[in-house]
Amino acid sequence: SAMISAFTFIHNMCRGAYPLLEAIAAVHPHVDETVVLDMGSDDGTYEILRGIAECNPRIRVHQMPWDASKGPAILGEAHARHADLCRGGMIVHYEAELY
Repeated sequence: SAMISAFTFIHNMCRGAYPLLEAIAAVHPHVDETVVLDMGSDDGTYEILRGIAECNPRIRVHQMPWDASKGPAILGEAHARHADLCRGGMIVHYEAELY
């Protein structure tokens, strides 16, 4: 069967109190890999995610710089990155902050 990737992106999960860890825990058992794109967090989010990824090789974390001058276009760039970062033939994109 085809590999399935889950993809989400996040910026400052800790400061925003987004339930990213809960979202990963809910989605991860149903996919072959979980890919999280950290968008330049400066509140410890990336470090937490890296620690989780080090314990589970099916979770991969990448970084992308946050450029506030791009406004909402930065979110479109994050969405576009999934094709480069995910290995699966099927990609499930989920909004972690809406979990």
